Amino acid sequence: DVREGSRDRPAVRVAVSGTNTSSVVEGPIGSQKRGSWLVSLRKSYVGWLVRKLDPEIGSTVGFADAQGKIGYDLTTRQHVEGLVLGGNMVYSKPSASGANDIQRASSTSLLTSVGWRYVGPRAVLRQRLSVVANRFRNRGMFFQEQAAGDTRDIVWRGDITLPLRSWTFDGGLQAERERSTVALRNFSSVTASSARIHAERSLSASRNISSGWAQIGGRAAGRGITAGARVSGDTLT
Repeated sequence: DVREGSRDRPAVRVAVSGTNTSSVVEGPIGSQKRGSWLVSLRKSYVGWLVRKLDPEIGSTVGFADAQGKIGYDLTTRQHVEGLVLGGNMVYSKPSASGANDIQRASSTSLLTSVGWRYVGPRAVLRQRLSVVANRFRNRGMFFQEQAAGDTRDIVWRGDITLPLRSWTFDGGLQAERERSTVALRNFSSVTASSARIHAERSLSASRNISSGWAQIGGRAAGRGITAGARVSGDTLT
């Protein structure tokens, strides 16, 4: 879980290590400081460093990511927040030689999420909606696309917590829909500088997942007791 930004005062921090550089900027929202914001960036240079230390290294991996979060108190009991996470990873192998040898592979991911929380005198309610997307791509020495695909996932979740004297009840529901596609290609060399598709295959799938759970726990006769149940359903097409 990404922490919220500082509500005290704006702040900037930069950190440099042997493999990456990162920075964080954060601060309060409004004169009453009922909310906060935070932005973080990170960049890896481990691939560049490895090649400097050993030029004969055949392959390297590098990454960059960013995240942002904003939180705000609508009232003394209600809180909303938004979150964005994004990242990119790249695999590089300049020495790739075969038609199906990967020279460059990249994977990009993005997560966006909004949440709401209500803390009442008799119950705590929480809801969150999240969307996750990922895309990858593999290329060969002739810039031919050997594989590519993407995944999209939408998740809603709701929770409730109820104090019942010396007992506590927790329950929730979750619904998720996932869809993914992928294309795979096999190449054969034509000349020293070109290749053609030898075989190709495309796949796609979608999935719906729903679940619900309930749990009650407390103490009786000096001992802790917890009981619960979970039900889930899954469809794959």
